[in-house]
Amino acid sequence: MIWETAREIFYTIGAIAGLFALSRPLFEDKFNRDRERVQRLLQSIDEQTMIDLERYIWYHRSVPDSIFAALSSLVYDLDDNSSSIRFSGPLSSQLRKVANEIASSYSRLRDLIQVNEWEPADGNGETMWVFNKQAFENEEGFPKNYAGHLEECVDRARILLKSYQKLQIIAELHFLEIPFARWLLPRRFKKHKLYV
Repeated sequence: MIWETAREIFYTIGAIAGLFALSRPLFEDKFNRDRERVQRLLQSIDEQTMIDLERYIWYHRSVPDSIFAALSSLVYDLDDNSSSIRFSGPLSSQLRKVANEIASSYSRLRDLIQVNEWEPADGNGETMWVFNKQAFENEEGFPKNYAGHLEECVDRARILLKSYQKLQIIAELHFLEIPFARWLLPRRFKKHKLYV
């Protein structure tokens, strides 16, 4: 009786392993395609540029439009459901969620920067968005709440960077970690302090 139960358990485990081995090429191919798409996306938007965005806003009070161009392309591809960002593998829901976080954070940041307080200017042959402190002056000529506006822009840039880094962490998952992604990703996000 015990041997029959043990034999049934081993047959069940063997059948599950066989199904996994049979379906692995299908999932692995989609996983690799998604990984290539993410790598292209990460190459089009450099991590150092994302890190420097906060510095551009706070210290230089200007943002190169080239940063916005790369992020605008991502938003356009998401809205268009372009094949360059149409994820279909086992991690597609997580990838889509983080890509949408990046797009949403970018849109909020752009809403703060492309306003009257930020003016387009030509700097070294590149279009820059330059912060105009005088737009915050009241009738006595004192700037009012401009630091709050800059802080809000920097906060949005930090959220954008964290979302970008989440995408990097998802891209680093190994194929064998996929069944555990539901538990692994939140732990890795927490480890790197990436909760927004």
